[in-house]
Amino acid sequence: EAEALAAAAAVQAAEEDAKELAAGPKQLLSFYTFCEIDDGRQPLLKLQLRQALSRVGARGSVYVAGEGINAQLALAVARVEELQREFANIPELADVSLNFGVQVDARERPYQRLIVREKDQILTDGLYTPLDWSKAGSELSPAEWHSALSSLPDNALVLDCRNDYESKLGSFRQAEPLGTASFSGSWDALRQRLADTPKNTPIYTFCTGGIRCVKVNAWLEAELGFKNTARLQDGIHGYMRYVEEEAERIGASPVELSYWQGANFIFYQGPPRELTGEEEEPEDQRESSTAD
Repeated sequence: EAEALAAAAAVQAAEEDAKELAAGPKQLLSFYTFCEIDDGRQPLLKLQLRQALSRVGARGSVYVAGEGINAQLALAVARVEELQREFANIPELADVSLNFGVQVDARERPYQRLIVREKDQILTDGLYTPLDWSKAGSELSPAEWHSALSSLPDNALVLDCRNDYESKLGSFRQAEPLGTASFSGSWDALRQRLADTPKNTPIYTFCTGGIRCVKVNAWLEAELGFKNTARLQDGIHGYMRYVEEEAERIGASPVELSYWQGANFIFYQGPPRELTGEEEEPEDQRESSTAD
């Protein structure tokens, strides 16, 4: 009986692999939304998400908590529109913005399975008291961010809100890393770095996909009293898309146009991505990062 079950499982796995190959290249994407989700709603929402994502063949990690939803996924490029239609039927995601990362070959499996899980927070931050995430400074589009970096005031700070491993792989030319091992270490690092900084100092923050900077800027304003904070919409993913599209539009090299240097670490089983001119965090399925 055990042998028969193992054989059946092998056949099923082979059929799933064949379907994935037939579906074509995969799109990596992420999304998050900060919204109030009460305890009674979370189990049903988790079920709805699992069913919707299973219908479109998505794999990855999704976290549901009282503060919102956070996800990193991979699915066939051809099924992205179908995913958007599924989300239109889920009130919490009806207006969610999908943050598109790289596309990978159909044979690659960035995530091994689909995980939909309830957690205390969608991004573990180590804070005892939740803040008002809607008061998180100005959100700059990638084009606005690029323009801002081209003419920064002398007193402006550009803070890399990722962990030390990510920062060492690549960052913006003007950026300072926080030098943390995990996101929950950000608060002590920020207190120390900004102890003597005037409260009207322009502070620009960025991370991989944008979610960490929402929490950082809300904390900077609520806890430290800073009044002039801004963050990069869609994070490094969004900026890389902007640079590649703009470089193609004007016939320039992405490397020469970009203020980014090095690679962008992304949380899946593949290599960091680097702008070559040739063209964050659910953690359950990643292999080599300590970021929250």
